[in-house]
Amino acid sequence: RSSIDSNVLATLRNIGRPDDPDLLDRLINRFIHDTPRLLTSVRKGMARRDAKALEQAAHTLRGSSGQLGAGLMAQLCAKLEARAHAGTVDGAAAWVGELEAEYQRVCLMLELERSRGA
Repeated sequence: RSSIDSNVLATLRNIGRPDDPDLLDRLINRFIHDTPRLLTSVRKGMARRDAKALEQAAHTLRGSSGQLGAGLMAQLCAKLEARAHAGTVDGAAAWVGELEAEYQRVCLMLELERSRGA
């Protein structure tokens, strides 16, 4: 199963033309730039057992990953967000590890997509 839904990327690339041909590239750049900071916030929330901070970071990350068709990443964020919303971080560490690994896969696929569109 692919880390990225290619249909979502194709839709984003198509809606960007002709008024904004660089829309998808800008979204990819922002995702690659912003996600490490959000992953750091997720890790800090876990380390501090700060459910509210974890919930906020996971929520933001869920939105940005879903926007680019990174479905598994969005699902992992949704799990983290729900757990944190319940007021606990217990049992969520494995999801953080999965999320970080999935982010690496997503980045590779986005870089490939960006090189195709250039």
